[in-house]
Parts: sequence; structure tokens; C-alpha cells
Amino acid sequence: MDEFAEAVAVLLSSEYSEQAQAEALQFLEEVKSSGDGWVTCAQGFCSSDYPIDVRYQCLVVLEHTVSRRYGSLDLDQQQSLKELVLNWIDTAATEPVSIRNKVAQLLVQMFVAEFPATWPTFFDDVLSLMDSDVPITFDFLFRVLKTIDELVIDRVMNRTGDEIARNTHIKDSMRLGPNAKLAEVWDHCLQNMTNSSPEIAASCLEVVALYVAWIDIDLVVNESSMSVLFDLCRSNNRLRALSCTCLRAVVSKGMDPDSKTDLIQTLELVPFIQEQFSGVEDDDENEYSIALACLANALGIQLVAAVSDLTKAGGDPGRSLAVLHAVLDTAVGLMQSDWDDVSQEILPLAQEYLHQHASGIEDPADEARLAKLLETAITKMRYDNDFNYDDQGDEEVDFIQFRTNLKVIFDNVAYVAPETFLRTCSSFVEDRLTDLARKLEQQTLNFADVELAFHVIYLLGETITGPHVYGGDSAASQTLTGAMLLATEGSFQMLESNAVNLKFFDICVRLATFFVSQPDRLPSVLGAFLGDGGLGSDSAHVRSRACYNFLRFARKCRQLLFPYLEEILAVVQPLLDYDNRALDLDDQKWIAETVSQLATSESMSATDQRMVLEPLLNGMVDKVTEIQEEHIPAAATGEELLELANAMSYFISLTTSMSKGLASPQKVAETGLDEVLGRALHVYLRSLQIPMHKDVVHQAVWVFLRRMIVCLGENVLTLMPDALGSMLDVDNCGYEDLMQFIPLVNQLVGKFKEKVTPLLNAVFMPLTRATLGLLGSSVDPTDVCTLNDHSFLQRSYFEFLNGILANGLSRVLISEQNAPDVPEVLLTVLQISSFSDQKGQRILLGMFKQLIAVWFAQGTGLDGFDDFVLSDVVPHSFQCVMHPDNDPEDAWSRLMVGEVASILVAAFRNSGPSFLAFLETSYFPSVDLPPDAAEAVLELVQGGNVKALQQGLVEMAKALRS
Repeated sequence: MDEFAEAVAVLLSSEYSEQAQAEALQFLEEVKSSGDGWVTCAQGFCSSDYPIDVRYQCLVVLEHTVSRRYGSLDLDQQQSLKELVLNWIDTAATEPVSIRNKVAQLLVQMFVAEFPATWPTFFDDVLSLMDSDVPITFDFLFRVLKTIDELVIDRVMNRTGDEIARNTHIKDSMRLGPNAKLAEVWDHCLQNMTNSSPEIAASCLEVVALYVAWIDIDLVVNESSMSVLFDLCRSNNRLRALSCTCLRAVVSKGMDPDSKTDLIQTLELVPFIQEQFSGVEDDDENEYSIALACLANALGIQLVAAVSDLTKAGGDPGRSLAVLHAVLDTAVGLMQSDWDDVSQEILPLAQEYLHQHASGIEDPADEARLAKLLETAITKMRYDNDFNYDDQGDEEVDFIQFRTNLKVIFDNVAYVAPETFLRTCSSFVEDRLTDLARKLEQQTLNFADVELAFHVIYLLGETITGPHVYGGDSAASQTLTGAMLLATEGSFQMLESNAVNLKFFDICVRLATFFVSQPDRLPSVLGAFLGDGGLGSDSAHVRSRACYNFLRFARKCRQLLFPYLEEILAVVQPLLDYDNRALDLDDQKWIAETVSQLATSESMSATDQRMVLEPLLNGMVDKVTEIQEEHIPAAATGEELLELANAMSYFISLTTSMSKGLASPQKVAETGLDEVLGRALHVYLRSLQIPMHKDVVHQAVWVFLRRMIVCLGENVLTLMPDALGSMLDVDNCGYEDLMQFIPLVNQLVGKFKEKVTPLLNAVFMPLTRATLGLLGSSVDPTDVCTLNDHSFLQRSYFEFLNGILANGLSRVLISEQNAPDVPEVLLTVLQISSFSDQKGQRILLGMFKQLIAVWFAQGTGLDGFDDFVLSDVVPHSFQCVMHPDNDPEDAWSRLMVGEVASILVAAFRNSGPSFLAFLETSYFPSVDLPPDAAEAVLELVQGGNVKALQQGLVEMAKALRS
């Protein structure tokens, strides 16, 4: 035992080496798994010579023994363990909580193993040791009962069929007698210990709440027990929340609808909740308020279910419905609490009630109830006055989530009762904004009130949609139009609040079509975006959101903003200066795209568009030229070169963003900007040849080049050979380089098809060598990032091959330039593919399916391709199906198997009986495929139905796995 104690000391001390601690842990595990280690530990636990940590580890060994091999102990050994625990109960008062919990777990493991078969007196034996003069004995009992709930009763845990049967038998046996005895103990505790031992009484209430769901209801719902619970709620501040939780467990107990309604009425829970909630006086009662809200929520949900069940059964739900309405009115009152935690607990009931009325509302009383619910939900969306919008902590994050939950109520009321919804929201916004305008004049305005009004307008915009929302006679049109007229008066922008400004930008973007009918409101909106509350804000977060939202606003209102273009440019152009650090690069890219969107408006002539954009684009190209020709040669330090690389990347990125208003080569030609963009492409491609900070510059050039494919069309092809040659360094390509290069080539192939053939011929093998060289290299299995890059690159290359075939360019593979190497390429991609990557395999097999379809059908292709299909592609396909990592139930696996089926059918159609003979006499015997499975596959292949073959292969895989 001393050696065991020493090992525990080493394991728990930081003074020992990792090696010493590992050896100590190994020793403890050996004791745990040894046949008689538990005997030593039983003695050690009972000895006061060892510290708590050692005695706790002794209990760990004992619990492991009981849970794993209790049945292998003889009766005397089992009895000695039971006596050890029962005798220990008298000394529980001197033990720490950790020991008490562990002993309870040990005892319950023996309970599970023996009750009721070989230890039917378990509860009698334990209860006989309860001593009112030693309250700690009751504490131990309640720890045991909680552990029984965890191991036997709790339905949340996943259990095997045998465990479920065992647990059901235990609960049935407890119902026959022990539960009544336990209920007597609970009553005794709650009547005698609530003042003298409130912690133990609290533990008792926790047990009652857990057990109510499955014990006989009469054991709890009786005059004695209910009186105690209600008295505790009314008079005991320490126990009232737990008592309320017990009441919630009672009303949530399963029973028929009429009995549930009788129970709620008999207990008079609705007036009780009203009485108790009105009596909550201070912040210390928040926990009890939450418990009351949970009780109200449970009452309502149970009654909603009762009404639904009675209605479906053809019964009369009137009585249950009346009680439900009373509960709902009370619950909405609780929802108005200043405590969001209280309000949150009512939301499930509100959801259930709205779901009950999903078909619509007919009763005026229900409409009034829903209007009150909606008004309460809207009011609860208001920020607190001390809400820290600019530096959000946990409380702020929790409130934002709560606000999101309230929006569900908002949306559901709109669906269930649209007229009530519009009337309530319209009245709220109009009254609130009118009142706020008056307060603004009196300088008593609070930002939270304005933000809430704007937030409701925003939610209205999300809820009310349609092409003719504004300017019509409908209630929805009038509601939104009236709200926006009030919001865009301009006076509220005087309020210096980031929350208000950002919400104002949100509603302007969301409801941008409003300005089509009300263009006179644009100046106030532009003033907000361009002023100190938007792009000029002191807050980086506000500036960034303003840039992004202004871009979105410009996209939607580009025609309307044409008269203000000069004013807008005067503000935003200085923000595009490289030395302007007020915005980060993403923000500046949004501004550049905004300029592009506005400057290419159909309201402007092509000449005017060119006059705006050409100087800006030329200025950026000139800057990059100056850096390349003057600054880089003169740079003396690595820091200077990095700064120059960042500057080049900056100007290239802004050029990319500023080209986004030019959506096609036709648009570029109309504006006469093809020359400046061609110049930009020529200058920027030179950056690829500068051997410095490639990770900074190349990324920007890649993105720009892909954008120019859209803007310049076929004109870009003349520059592509040099560009791709500069980008593809076969000997030094990394994952990132290739994962940028391949999508670029895919874009060229997809857009230009036949016209890209010469370029594709030139780049195919260099790209393939670089890719397969990297994919063929070894990867550290613990390097997750590199493994992910490896997998992604593999799929990208497979998609590249697929793209070539899908766009009718298969001749590239058999061109004089590539044909000698393609057989090895095809074999290599099969060898490097991973069977555990079903998605990648599906792409690869899809590529071979296309090759077979094209080369077999046309009678063209590589020499020996027929043999390659039989010797390599078909075996690889079957391996994909039969591999242990292939899960027949997985969606990607099924898609992959579908590709296999297509390959087999295509091969049969090409080769006929010789293909079947190869499978039957050569391949199937080589993999020991059972004869019945082989015969089934051959029959399906001959049938030529790909779907049927796919299902047959799936069934075959399942059979082989079993």
C-alpha cells in the first residue's frame, strides 16, 4: 500500500519528471487491472494513515473493480465491499465532498449489479443508517439517489438494449415499495431540515425534481408534500427556486389531457405564479424569478399539448384552452421582466402557442394576445443604457443572441397574424419615432430607443418582401413607407451613436428600393454614409461596416446616385491613398468597387465613365511602374522591399476592385478602358518576375489576372503564355502556388474552350509534373494542415483533368506534345489517390468515365488504353467499393459507387464478352469475391442499368463488411 501511496504522490506533484509520472500512472493502472489490487485499496481507504488523495485513488480502483468484474468476485468478497461502504456512512461527516461522491458512485455500481435479484433490501439497508441527529447521512443518501438517476433513470444518455432492459426492471422494482419509503424520507427532510440544514434540504429538492417524472404521482401530489413545497416558495428564500423546480417537474409529468388540466387547476398554479412574481423585490430574487418563468413556460407547453391532444381525439378542449389563455397572459407579464434571463424562459411557450395557431387567428382575443406578445418581444429587443456596443463582453454577446431568439417570435407573428403584425409594428415605429423626434429637440434622447426603432424597421424589411412594396395602397406598403419616411428625415443622424448609425446603414441597404419612390431622401442618407458617423467615424469597426454597406447601397441605387457622383468622389478618393491608414485594405477595396459601380452607371455616357475611371486606373498602374523601375532597384533593406511589395499588392488589389463595375469585354470596349486595363495587365505581370516577397505580390496578381479574364476576354490570351510561365516554377511550386494556378487554368478552359488549346498543350505537362511531384512526396501524418492541403490539391488536379474532358479538349491528352507522358500520368493518379477520400475518388472515377466514353465511342485515344482500363481502372474501381473505409451509407460513397457502375457498364459496352470473361476468370478470383456476389455483379453489368448496378454494388459492399 505504501508503494501505491507513493505513486499517487508522484502523479499529483509537479516536482517530478514526466517520465516519473508516466511510470507512476502505469503502476496505478496495473493495480487497477490486477486481480487482488482492490483488496489492498479497500484496506488503504479504511486507514486514516493515508491522505485524502490516496484514499480517493483507492476508491477509483474499487469502483473500477465493481463496474468491470464484480460478478467474478465470490459472495464473501462482494459482502465485504458492501459492508465497507455501509459501515463508512457513520463516518461520512468527517469526509470531504470528493470522497462522499466517490463512495456514492461505488455503492450505486453495486446496486446496479445486485438490485433487486441478490440485494432486494438495498434501500432498507441504506435507509436504516439515516440518523436525524447526523444530517450528513441524509446528504449521502441524496448523493446515492442522484447517482442512481444518472446511471439508471436518465434517458439522455445512450444505452444498449440490455442496459435499457436492466434499468426498466430496476425502476419497476423500485415502484413496488422503495419509492414510497424514499418519499417518506423526503417529507421528513423537508419538514425538519430546511432551517437547520438548508444545504441538505436543497439536495433533497433536487432529488425530488429528478424522481417525480417516473414515480407514482400520489407520492408527491398530496396535501403534506404540496403544502411543504408551496410554503418553501413563499417563505424560504434559499430554497424557493428549487421548490419551484419541483412544482415544474410535477406539472410536466405525463398524464392524459383532462387530468393535466385538473392538476393545474387544483394546485392553483396560475394565481400562485402571479402572486409570487409580483412579490419579487430585489436583484437577489433573480434565480427565483427565472424558476417562476420556467414553471409558467412548462404549464403553458403542457396545456398546448393538452389542447392539441383533445382536439385530435374529438374531445372538448375548452377548459384546457381557458387555462392556457390565463397562463399565456401571465407568461407575457413575466416576459416583460427587466431580467432577460426571465424573459428567455418564456420563449419556448410563445413558440408552441404560435405553432398551434399556424393556420391563422380567428378569435379577436387571440389577436389581442398576439399583439401583446409582439409588443413585449419588440420592447425586450432594446439595448440597456449601459450596453457597450464598441467593446462587447459576455453580457453583450448573450443579449445579441437573446435578440436573435426574439426575432423568431417576430417572424412567427408576422406569419400567423399578418394584419395584427403590421398594425402593431406600424403603431410602434410611428409612435416611437415621433416621440423620439420630440426628445431630440429637448436633448433627452437615448441611443437605445432610436436603435430599437431602426431595428424594428430593419426586421420589417426582412419580413415584408415583394417588387412593389413602396408607393402602393397595401397595409404593408404604407407601414414600410411611413417607417422609412420617419427614419430618413435626417434629424436622427445628429445623435452620435455607433449603434444607431450602423443600424441606419443596415435599413438603408435592406430597404434601398424605397429611394426609387423617394429620391429626395438620398441627401440625408449620403450625409450619414460620408460623414463622421460613417466613413469618417472614429471607430474602425464603424468605418469598415460603413464601407461595406455603402458598396451594397451603391449596387442597389447606382442609377439614383449619379447626380451625387462628384460629391461622393470628393469624399472617397482621398480614402484610396496608400498612405491613408484610416481604412484597412479590405475597406479600401470596397470603396474602390463602389467608385466602379457608380462610375459605370447606365445614367452616364461611356465617355463620362471613362473620364472618371481612366485617371484612377492609370494612377495605380503608374504607381506600380514607379515601384518596379525606380524604388525596388534603390531599396537597401529587407524592410524596404517588404514595404514596396505591400504597396504593389495594394495598387494591384485596388485595380481589381475598381474593375468590378466592368462586367464584360463589351462593357470595357464601350468605355474605351481596354487599353488601360491591357497596360495594367502587362505591368502587373512583370511583378511575377521580381524575386521578392512572392507570397505578398503573387496573390494580388493571381486575383487580378482572373478578373481580367472576365474583363478583357480573348484579348488576355496573348499574354497568358508568358504569365503562366512566370507563375509556374516546376522545381519550387508549393501547395499554395498550385492551388491558385489550377483554378486559373480551369477558368481559362471553361471560358475559352477550343481557343485555349495551344496554351493548354504548353502548360499541361509542366503543371502535371509539379502537381504529381508534390502529391507523390511523403507527408507527416501528424501535420494536419499539410494533409488537408495535400487532399485539396489532389482533388483540384482531378477536377482539372475533368474540366479538360468536360470542355471537349481530350485531344490535349493525345497531342504529340503530351501523349508520350499521359499513360504514366493516368497510372500515377490512380496510385496516389486515397481510398479513404470518397469525394476525391468520385472526381477521379468521373474523369475516367469521361475518358472511356470519349475514347471508346470515337475509337480514338491512347494506344493500349483498352488494356489499361482492364488492368488498372476496373480493379481500382472495385477496390474503391470494397475498401474498409468505404461506408455504403455515406452519400459521397454512394455517388462514388455510381461512377464505378458507369465505368463497368461502359467497359462492357466496349469490350462485351471479353470484359465479362476478364472479370469472371481473372479479377474476381484474384480478390476472392464470393461466387454468389460475382454472379450477381456480372448479371447487373450485362443488364446495362447503371442505377441497378450501383445499388447492387452497395449491397455487395454491405455484405462483405458484415
